Amino acid sequence: MKEVKYEIVDDRPVPGRAQRTTYPFFGELKVGQCSLIDVGPRQNNGQPTKEENRIRVAATKRNQRSDKKFIVRMIPDKENHVGVWRVE
Repeated sequence: MKEVKYEIVDDRPVPGRAQRTTYPFFGELKVGQCSLIDVGPRQNNGQPTKEENRIRVAATKRNQRSDKKFIVRMIPDKENHVGVWRVE
């Protein structure tokens, strides 16, 4: 039987998927700051765009797994934009 060569190491991270950086502002916002994002015009029936939904889902996921908390709101005086605020 052939001898197996191996090495034992400490502090080696488990390889995994690279983190997406689609919305880097989540990591950059300080409490009280806001990021404005152009999400395009809403659909004819007033439903949010796919981009708006993606941002809202991303904020919800961040809120669930982090001490940082975010809210997303439409910006009434800036057409087709949402704001993402860091509130905690």
